[in-house]
Amino acid sequence: MPLQLRYSDLAKHISTSSLRRGTTYYRRGAVSEVALVDSRTIVGYVRGSSSKPYETRIMVSQGGGIERSECTCPLGGFCKHVAALALAAFDELANNPYGTLVLVEDQRPAWEKSVASLLELENETIEEQRPAYELYLAIRLYSLKKQPASLQVRPRVFDRKTGQFSFKIKWPAFSVYSRNFRSDKLSVEQAFYLRQLATTLELYPGSLRDWETVPEERIGAFWSVLKTASEHRVGLLTEVTDEPVAMSTIPVKRELWIEQADTEHVLVRESFLLAGQELDHEQMIILGEPPCCILIIKGMTPVSWHPLTTTNKQPFTTFAPIRIPLADVDAFQNKYAPILARHYSLQSRTKRVVVPELGIGTRRAQSDHS
Repeated sequence: MPLQLRYSDLAKHISTSSLRRGTTYYRRGAVSEVALVDSRTIVGYVRGSSSKPYETRIMVSQGGGIERSECTCPLGGFCKHVAALALAAFDELANNPYGTLVLVEDQRPAWEKSVASLLELENETIEEQRPAYELYLAIRLYSLKKQPASLQVRPRVFDRKTGQFSFKIKWPAFSVYSRNFRSDKLSVEQAFYLRQLATTLELYPGSLRDWETVPEERIGAFWSVLKTASEHRVGLLTEVTDEPVAMSTIPVKRELWIEQADTEHVLVRESFLLAGQELDHEQMIILGEPPCCILIIKGMTPVSWHPLTTTNKQPFTTFAPIRIPLADVDAFQNKYAPILARHYSLQSRTKRVVVPELGIGTRRAQSDHS
């Protein structure tokens, strides 16, 4: 019995778009070395966007149709290269040691073909969805001697063909002083995104620096652009290890906590919470003036970026914990707790202090301490 393939089998195995593109590949002669390696397996090489042709295989089932497919492209099968190989096989394997490869026309009525095409998943190939050059922002914390760490960024371009990063893209090319901020390695969308980021930096004509510092007073504007990075297909990386830095929408919440310090004192301190868990101050950097976001770090390496939410109506300032003697707790409760509750998200973790209900974000901890 001759080996049989049907158009309908091909359409079931491969999306409409991949079948259409595979037809184009076949017609332009992108398929080579087509062969039957056994009675059920068709192999061949298909030239795609990569410099090296993709090795493609089709395993035909006993009763006809595609049992499975394999390809060395990023999809691994079910792709336009499989479609191109199948179409080429009909021409090149008309007579083979295992019999005749027969192409059976799809006998379904037109309406059924149309409805089926609506249900097909548009399984676009990865290499066509992504540009040839990927844009990333490298992030680092930089400090001189005992000065506070500053946030520095630089653009990096990844060439998918060579698998290497390039440092040829620099900030001055995208500053307001540059008339032509296009790059042949970036899409229009990516170049415009860098232009938006560059406007938040203090760039000067003729600057040759790779790394640029984000001024504290401009971090708010920088953050408003940066948080749309994924929408522009821009990734974030660490400076040395090229590890990804997560851009999270989960906010870090700032609260004031009142808790028992020891047998003689009550403590008032600030707490930063991420998903209900308190952060160690050594795990985070508060960014912006006024503060607007939190950078979670490991050592001095950025890990993830989060928005900062705070309900305080007063200017944002961090402060050292305040120790109040037990003899003065009543004075604090009557005079200061109501005022703090109106301006801050206040939480009491001790029964010695009751937070007034008029607070804008007050709550009591479930695990009170006496």
